Amino acid sequence: MLIARTERRALEPSQAELFEVAARMEQQIERRTRELEEKRSELEAVTSNLDQIVRQRTRALAESEAQLLRKNAELERQSQLKAEFISIVAHELRTPLVSIVGYLDLLVEGKFGPLEDAQERPVASLKRNAHRLKRLVDEMLDFSRLEAGRARLTRTAINLAEVASAHARAVAAIWPAW
Repeated sequence: MLIARTERRALEPSQAELFEVAARMEQQIERRTRELEEKRSELEAVTSNLDQIVRQRTRALAESEAQLLRKNAELERQSQLKAEFISIVAHELRTPLVSIVGYLDLLVEGKFGPLEDAQERPVASLKRNAHRLKRLVDEMLDFSRLEAGRARLTRTAINLAEVASAHARAVAAIWPAW
């Protein structure tokens, strides 16, 4: 029993040893607390920096959006002006062109008397080109109606061979060697 008490005392730390362990633990806790404080300060700095970056980028994004909205409004205004211009020009061209086409048709039909042989070819060419110009003006008007949303499109069956043939004739009228 005496041996057991002695062994137990040898195993039990002395008060000095306990104070030494407590002092080391206190130092370790202080060191860890300082490290935590440093990390918290670093985290606050990073968070503050990120907040500033987010605010800057948000401002830049808002400015870009405002600029895009202004540019989009300007493009819409210019598109409207273009559509109005095309419509006005097409109408102004169409009015005299209808008279020209009508009189050329009457000439070819002989309503003003027969054409001389030397006149037939140039008048036929004038008539063909006037009709082509009238179709172009009509297409400009159709295009301006489409852009303005005033045209209605309907699907219809077409004969593709007829369309190709008509376009081939139109191209041949422009480039006879073709």
